[in-house]
Amino acid sequence: MPPSPTDWHPLCAHDPLPGDPGALRTEAAHLRTVAGRLQEQAEALRLIGDDDVLRGRYADSLREHTHDLAARLATAATRYARVHRALAAWAGTLQHLRSAAARLLAESRAAGEHELPALRARLSRLTEEYEEEAAHHARLVRTAVDDALTDSLYDDFALPAAAFVSRVLASGTLDDLVDALGWTATLAGLAAVFFPALGPLALGTGLSVGALHLAQAGAGACSWFDVVLDVAALKFARDGVRAARAVEALQDSARTTAAGLAAGAAEARAGNATSGARRAAARRARRRGGGVSGTGRRAARARRLRLEERVRRAGLRAGEETRAAPLPELTRRERGLALGDVETGRRAKDVRDLSARHPDHEELRAGAAEARRRLREMRGSWAGSTVLDLGDKGGNAVSGGAYGETKDRMRTGGG
Repeated sequence: MPPSPTDWHPLCAHDPLPGDPGALRTEAAHLRTVAGRLQEQAEALRLIGDDDVLRGRYADSLREHTHDLAARLATAATRYARVHRALAAWAGTLQHLRSAAARLLAESRAAGEHELPALRARLSRLTEEYEEEAAHHARLVRTAVDDALTDSLYDDFALPAAAFVSRVLASGTLDDLVDALGWTATLAGLAAVFFPALGPLALGTGLSVGALHLAQAGAGACSWFDVVLDVAALKFARDGVRAARAVEALQDSARTTAAGLAAGAAEARAGNATSGARRAAARRARRRGGGVSGTGRRAARARRLRLEERVRRAGLRAGEETRAAPLPELTRRERGLALGDVETGRRAKDVRDLSARHPDHEELRAGAAEARRRLREMRGSWAGSTVLDLGDKGGNAVSGGAYGETKDRMRTGGG
């Protein structure tokens, strides 16, 4: 679009249709990008809530809070998308009207004095259309933001409460509380590596920080980037828990496979040791006459059955011993590679040991490789979460304040 006129003489004294379509389109594009990011994070939270890796006393409550966060993020995404559409539509309409006004200005400069009243009358009609369209698109924007995040049905009597909540969300006291909870989540997450019982505390505190950041971001009291970081940290936590669960499943499967192999080998050994006696008993049980009575044949059959039962029991005993064997102990290096999660580290080592005991067994070999991959995934999740957390907490100090300024540009109502 050509540059907007700054001198509207002789058609009128000032710009009759103020507004910048280009700036509107830029803002609309930004809102569309934010809506897409929020929708992605809402979907990620829904996946976390639907996953069955969360176990224990607080699992149901954590899932409920996760779904609530996802619903609020989805509502915010819908709001941004609707406002984007309204602004984009107004930008197109404004450009059309301003182009028409610019053509009238060009005509007025080429026209005689007696033609100006007619041109000004056309401009007046154009101005009326501009005001109607501006009011229409303003209503579209108001409708777009009239959603569940504002409780619009109760605005008439909830405004004082809403104002109070806004003051609380923007207060320094709440900022201090969120910071304290953030550090609690960080320290609990680090400690949970060595004391898994603290896992629910770390995850619960992280969800609380996420919920408060979401509320503050909606009120313009903190950056939406904080919400994105919270969701990313929860995804890392989910991935780490999932990796640990996968190692547990791999170890159970490997134990079952190894127990079957041990049972088969024990039965083979017992069968070889008793093969002569079983064949002799079988021949005697089949012989008729030749000095073998019916009682003797029955006794031979009973002996053969006892020997076969002994073979079967040898296999069962070997399988049970393999299943019940204690998990291997970890070296200091192995404990470090498991990030202090001794139980998961011992299970992964058990899978490797069983594979080494049966090097030609494809399933055990594949299970050992998968266990190693899952341990790396667990370490990566922990490292990613830690880098995000500590990077956020130390970003301002490292960047000399530029990090905080960048985050502030992602505030509701910010620049």
